[in-house]
Amino acid sequence: MAGKLKRKINASKFLEDFRSGKNYDVLMKEYELTRSGLDKLLAKLVDRGHLDPTELVQQTSGRIEDQPDLSADSDASATYSDHLSPA
Repeated sequence: MAGKLKRKINASKFLEDFRSGKNYDVLMKEYELTRSGLDKLLAKLVDRGHLDPTELVQQTSGRIEDQPDLSADSDASATYSDHLSPA
């Protein structure tokens, strides 16, 4: 079985895009993420203190279908674990 392809996502750029108001569909397309991948990335950013959970609520304007699943297992994806950098 082939190993997972590790991708680098610039956390600062992603957060800039997220905070500018880009919706999840746009972020997923721009960063080539699935919904699950986006949820895991957001959870990692929260876990590492780069993103406040209240920002997620503000960003989604209370729409349940757009809110990330922060219970996503952040260890399940090595794709983002070691490659998030604030710069």
